Amino acid sequence: MRRSKEDAAQTRASAVRAAAKLFRARGFDGVGLKDIMHAIGMTHGGFYRHFASKDALATEAVAAASDETLTGHRALAASLPPGDAFRTFIEGYLSPEHVAHPERGCPLAALAADGGRQPSPTRKAFTSAIAATLSALETVLPRGPARRRRALQTLASIVGAVVLARATADPELAQEMLDNVRAGILDPA
Repeated sequence: MRRSKEDAAQTRASAVRAAAKLFRARGFDGVGLKDIMHAIGMTHGGFYRHFASKDALATEAVAAASDETLTGHRALAASLPPGDAFRTFIEGYLSPEHVAHPERGCPLAALAADGGRQPSPTRKAFTSAIAATLSALETVLPRGPARRRRALQTLASIVGAVVLARATADPELAQEMLDNVRAGILDPA
């Protein structure tokens, strides 16, 4: 019996969500098609009914991960006073929870180091994720001529801090990095 278009769409969406989580947790090269299909309870052979390639899925996964994380940030920001929204964004991004759980976090911090080695469509998905994250930051920053510059500096700082905190085997150094980047952004001397 043929699967309905709705079932196929749900399976595809499930595969994208699973891939977004697995890629963020293990990197692009640390995840095989078998892993993704197993995560949604399907066989490896079913993959090609939904995607042309692993690269095509990676492109969709980056976009989905970005949408997922930014939807949460935007909802939280909308519920807070403007000054608190920026502080909350930064504190959440530079939290030990975000460092410990890349599978649920920002795809920029989890995958950007590999992003430059991906095919053009996936790099374009990263470009869109960067632009969307900058926009989210600009929305919670005070208006002014330096708003865009501050958003760019902030994004580079927070992504870099999380990447380096994840890379170190020294938890004290990781926390020191997060704390100092947070202080530099929120309470500049």
